[in-house]
Amino acid sequence: MIIRATKKVLNLNRIKPVKKDLELSNGLPGEWFVDLVSLGEQGKFALLYIHNPTRISVIVPGRSIKKGINSFQERVTDYLTRFGYEKLIPYYELDSKDEILATNNRSVLGHLNQIKWDVEYRSATASDKDKIDSTRIENLFIDFLFTTKATGSKYLRVREILDDYLEKWSR
Repeated sequence: MIIRATKKVLNLNRIKPVKKDLELSNGLPGEWFVDLVSLGEQGKFALLYIHNPTRISVIVPGRSIKKGINSFQERVTDYLTRFGYEKLIPYYELDSKDEILATNNRSVLGHLNQIKWDVEYRSATASDKDKIDSTRIENLFIDFLFTTKATGSKYLRVREILDDYLEKWSR
């Protein structure tokens, strides 16, 4: 599993940035981009993961990539199951060895920043900071409209991309 972390996350986790461009297909397993998000209260943070190419958004409480990897895998599995895409779980290769690298894709970083700002806004304006529902926030982004290099100027939702993968691999 390839995890591409922002400078902030790499520094916070004391991981030396490794820049490596890998030859990936446009399909699964893809790679995960991660950034740190504030949960609206001093000292409360989470890691926001975005999957390239499906743009799944997963929020994992805490600041450590290494400590949170099991929670991350559980959150992705829960996300896919929650929306009826459990057949896709094996294709994400969540149990594979993780390789943490520096980010390399401005398009995905732009998407990550947009989702990050939204998560931070929702967290900052939550009436009860102790009961921020990450699952509810994740649910909002399955219908978030965006474009990718592969789709050109066509706007897609995460749900549409997952439906395409499900159709392609359930034959």
